[in-house]
Amino acid sequence: MVKVKICKDSGNKKKLNSKGQIFSIDATVSLISFVMIFMVVLAVYNLYATRLNDGVLSNELQLNAFLMSNSLINTKGEPINWHHDVNNTTIMGLAKHSGIGDQEKIDVFMNMDYNLSKQIFNIEKFEYYFRVFDENGELLNKSGERIGNESIEAVSVNRFVLIDNQTRQLQLLFYRN
Repeated sequence: MVKVKICKDSGNKKKLNSKGQIFSIDATVSLISFVMIFMVVLAVYNLYATRLNDGVLSNELQLNAFLMSNSLINTKGEPINWHHDVNNTTIMGLAKHSGIGDQEKIDVFMNMDYNLSKQIFNIEKFEYYFRVFDENGELLNKSGERIGNESIEAVSVNRFVLIDNQTRQLQLLFYRN
């Protein structure tokens, strides 16, 4: 006895194949959509991370400019006679008293090694340019690296002090490349 099986659902085979094709198309569209959304999210994240980093560096630049100018103008330095041995200096200060400058310390600071001064102030990732003007605006002395066209951001801090009973303007340009 031979049994013959009659297949009634020859049309169901086509339905199964079309369901499989629809699933494949859905999966492909979903995968492409996910990748595109992921790329947009990644781009937005990178944009905000860059902005946040620039903001942090900008704040750090401004804070360090103020701290350096304040240290130079209002403190005597550490040790007080740091200008006799700059290699053992922990804090540089150009003041005899707050707001009154010491010409000898200013001269030593203007002539000292630029990288050593950056190391003492702990500002290795920034650059500075320091100038002294008389009351008529004439440049008397300068120190540091002149700001260039490749600089990203700069802060200028101007202070007035008395040096040998004469008013002097001390200008600190603090910048990053």
